[in-house]
Amino acid sequence: MSIKLDPKVLADLDPGIRDVVRYLNDHEFPTTDSGDGVSKPRLTGVLDYPHVAVWAEVYGMVGRARMLLRRLQIGADEGKVPAGFKVQLTYDPEDDSVIIFVSWPAPAGREALK
Repeated sequence: MSIKLDPKVLADLDPGIRDVVRYLNDHEFPTTDSGDGVSKPRLTGVLDYPHVAVWAEVYGMVGRARMLLRRLQIGADEGKVPAGFKVQLTYDPEDDSVIIFVSWPAPAGREALK
């Protein structure tokens, strides 16, 4: 079952990361933040590289991160997700928040992911 994103939400996403966000939500990985590293002005606090944050439950978070990694590998093999990604898992014990962070190297010349 895929996670249906509101068309307005999709339209508001950075164009260079929109397809990745749609792909992950279509495969039941709820995204919470994203950016393509080029669409927003260079300001303090704005990441200048493509990224997507994915929400996960505390229990099973390592397995979920591995499942996300595998889904991204499949997507890259199918040409639906750019290759060269890195997956990181962050857990904050103070509030039990978990974020799986996916990033790609900063684009040369500030060009969006292809």
